[in-house]
Amino acid sequence: AEPHKEGSRMSAIRIIVRVRPPMGAERGQEPAVRIEDERTLVITRGRSSHTASFDGVLGSDAGQADVFACVRDTASKVLDGFNATIFAYGQTGSGKTHTMQGVGRAPSGANMLLPADGSHAEPG
Repeated sequence: AEPHKEGSRMSAIRIIVRVRPPMGAERGQEPAVRIEDERTLVITRGRSSHTASFDGVLGSDAGQADVFACVRDTASKVLDGFNATIFAYGQTGSGKTHTMQGVGRAPSGANMLLPADGSHAEPG
């Protein structure tokens, strides 16, 4: 998802939703959340549904690089001396850890932000 921009500035608050993969008994059932496009989800409960819009929507197949692409500008501002927060919110089992850490040995955000060659390091 592209960063949300207002005029020439980044918006102060952005909401990016990542749909987690189905777990256990959810596999094989009709999903409660359907991605309509890169900014829209359709949430279904029983016979009713609700459409919700966000600054970005990532599917269950999104990898850590996809998640990081959404927050790269915010994370890199910290290196420029600005305060920033990346907040994962949701009930137990909703996918917070999966979003922040990935699966297995997925590269962390710190590894993507700070290259091994030290190119972002402050001069000593």
